[in-house]
Amino acid sequence: MNADKAEFQSERIKYMALNDRRHTFNLLSRHNDLFFVENPGEADAALSFVGAGRINSLRNYTIERRKFPYCAVEFVSSGRLLLESESGKFELGAGSVFAYTPDSDFKLVNIGEGESLKYFMVFAGSEALKAIQSSNLAPCVPKSILRPNFMANFFEMLIDCKYFKADTGARIADKFVHALFEIVGSSESVGEVVSSASFLKLRKCKDFISKNFNALTSISDIAKKCGISQSHLNRIFLKYENSTPLNYLMHLKMNYAMNSMMLGKVSVKELAAEAGFEDQFYFSKVFKAHFGLSPRKYIGKLKAEISSAG
Repeated sequence: MNADKAEFQSERIKYMALNDRRHTFNLLSRHNDLFFVENPGEADAALSFVGAGRINSLRNYTIERRKFPYCAVEFVSSGRLLLESESGKFELGAGSVFAYTPDSDFKLVNIGEGESLKYFMVFAGSEALKAIQSSNLAPCVPKSILRPNFMANFFEMLIDCKYFKADTGARIADKFVHALFEIVGSSESVGEVVSSASFLKLRKCKDFISKNFNALTSISDIAKKCGISQSHLNRIFLKYENSTPLNYLMHLKMNYAMNSMMLGKVSVKELAAEAGFEDQFYFSKVFKAHFGLSPRKYIGKLKAEISSAG
């Protein structure tokens, strides 16, 4: 990054920070990464990318925001945060996503024992508010993303657009804005305030599963390590997620396996072991149920696509 662009990004970050009532930057860890375009809104007046980033915050990290100049979407990849606004109080865990507008006032606090990892995307344009509404998001009311690992990878790729030439990176990033709302629009509402004990237990269990899915093999194992009965675990998943903890676990395992294939791993035996399956044939059965193809056929399809692209 040249000196002029670095100075521009620094000034934009300062400007955005001045629009926060309080932002404890001193509590942020060293793993942050930011990407802002130089001329937001010029590429697409209807809906355009302004900036994105990753923030890895320590316990008690706090941000209070009022009258932010843009619309934004934030996604929690890990940890526990508390979102407070006139819409209510919400516990945010792995997979939570929420939006805010220039009229939103809110406070966000890391309430977990350790670090939390969240991503954000800032956008503008005449269609910005409509895009939020069309994805069934209400300002400062979170939703839950079924595939948090996919979303984290999505944001990482978005941030990496900064390595393209300025105009190219901005154009690609604009495409990500539209894609994000397609993803969010297909997700379910959380719809519970932080005072719900069963909802808090669900967020804790989902966070545990998302961090340890490769090592987990059964629902009894999850229930034991989360300090909850199997029947209660199934009940809260059905209530809030309209799914089961086993389905959630398998989604994470299958996404991990698919991502590994896309990165070049082709041994079904190794893929099964890394995803936490002792039986590679059972792994193949579950994989086919999720993606419609056996692992070997899926790998063959990827190779054919790569060969034709080359």
